[in-house]
Amino acid sequence: MNIKRVTCTVENCSHNNSNACCANIVKIVGGGANNYRDTCCSSFLEKSGYSTLTSNANGDNLCDALVCDVTNCIYNLDTNCTLNSVDVVGREVLLYHQTNCCSFMAK
Repeated sequence: MNIKRVTCTVENCSHNNSNACCANIVKIVGGGANNYRDTCCSSFLEKSGYSTLTSNANGDNLCDALVCDVTNCIYNLDTNCTLNSVDVVGREVLLYHQTNCCSFMAK
């Protein structure tokens, strides 16, 4: 298992704990993205609908798996991100597709 750190500025995500994601598994999607704006974090859950889930996950702000289906990213190796840390951003997010993975780099 390759433990990952996800830094997240999506303040209204249920998994966000002081700009660190506490989800056990994080999934970045975007298929054949050409830039980071074409990617998103499908693990996003809005706090108003899901409350705060940070107490239900890893206490060390690390995730067990960082799954990536962005086939055009140089860090994607068989749907696993090879980076030790990624940055997810989003402002005034209501739906997961309004988030982005800023660590994306096109092949």
